[in-house]
Amino acid sequence: MAEKTEAKKILIVDDDKEVLRVLEILLKREGYTPLCACDGEEAIRLAQKFQPDLVLLDFLMPKMDGSRTFAELRHRLGNDKPFIFITATSLRLSPELAESKQFVYLPKPVDFDKLMEAVRSVLA
Repeated sequence: MAEKTEAKKILIVDDDKEVLRVLEILLKREGYTPLCACDGEEAIRLAQKFQPDLVLLDFLMPKMDGSRTFAELRHRLGNDKPFIFITATSLRLSPELAESKQFVYLPKPVDFDKLMEAVRSVLA
């Protein structure tokens, strides 16, 4: 009898509740365990508690912006944790991040096929 593998946990961080809801439904349908946070502070709490396998991160958020949230999550989760940045504005990544498979940038509005392709790629 084959052992059931645990679903990969994906932390979704976005201040837009509708985006959170849609991404949560999409990821559940694809067999992942989504964890939803509407700001950076909540994301840090969830990350510490659940240790996600991947983080989907919006950059323009109140309280704690995406840049600060990213730095704090990398510090707490480790430098090898993959991130997919989702934002309506252009994002300038350092050359080493831009070339890494662990960091993917997707513009809003999100193309769900491209998002799922990126999720599968970074979790492979």
